[in-house]
Amino acid sequence: MPHYLLIDPETGRGFGWSSTDAPFYEPGEHEVPCSEGQASDPTAWMLVNGALTPAPPLPDPLDDLAAYAATVRFAREVGGIVLGAERVKTDRESQALIAGAHALALAEPDELVDFKGQDGWVQVTSAGMILIGLAVGRHVRDCFRRESMVAAGIADGSITTRAQVDAAFAA
Repeated sequence: MPHYLLIDPETGRGFGWSSTDAPFYEPGEHEVPCSEGQASDPTAWMLVNGALTPAPPLPDPLDDLAAYAATVRFAREVGGIVLGAERVKTDRESQALIAGAHALALAEPDELVDFKGQDGWVQVTSAGMILIGLAVGRHVRDCFRRESMVAAGIADGSITTRAQVDAAFAA
């Protein structure tokens, strides 16, 4: 059965494979005949001057300190916060809902805000919702601020390891 490597037209690197016994099959523009072995690891091959050649290894994003710092920041950003005795979600959807409730509390300061928390429904005063919105906003801002500081350290060479990235976020 013929195998075809699927080639990314922008990079020339293989990203998948196809196989068919269909009669009269015409491979697509970005399908290149290949061996079964090449099909078993498509990202290890590149199309160079019409020929499949071994590709350089893909970089591990965790070996890139800036990408690692972004991963750490994101995990902290969406990991939630504790306000008093209450745990507040800070995933992206919760951030948006809290920002909307915060804006509503500013616009209608005499109204209660019905909000579904991690443990069920709660009624929050507008003043309380404003405090929650500010706490979540500050948490997100601080996560990005810390990542910016880490990125500057990576750029100036003062941060060169994952352990230093972790320590910078823990500080």
